[in-house]
Amino acid sequence: MMPLQAAANGLDWIWVSPGFNGSPALFGTALLAYGLGLRHVVDADHIAPIDNATRKMMEAGRRPVTVRIFFSLGHSAIVFLLAPRLNRPFDMIRTKETLY
Repeated sequence: MMPLQAAANGLDWIWVSPGFNGSPALFGTALLAYGLGLRHVVDADHIAPIDNATRKMMEAGRRPVTVRIFFSLGHSAIVFLLAPRLNRPFDMIRTKETLY
């Protein structure tokens, strides 16, 4: 599974690299976000709910095979929904648009 994930990750970087337009600042920011995301994966606020759900399902006699995938889908959905909204203030600054 790990080689498949590594290959998919490499393909993702190749796919988005034209979007950097040769800008080292954009690439550096993307690399920083990627690194912080990798660190965020092992934060307690991720490990604890997955562990709790897994233990509850095991106690109930159910197999917790999909706990991690549903947690990651929920987390990704939140990130994808919030990202455009968080980008809006920066667009307003760049275009000198006001709220009033």
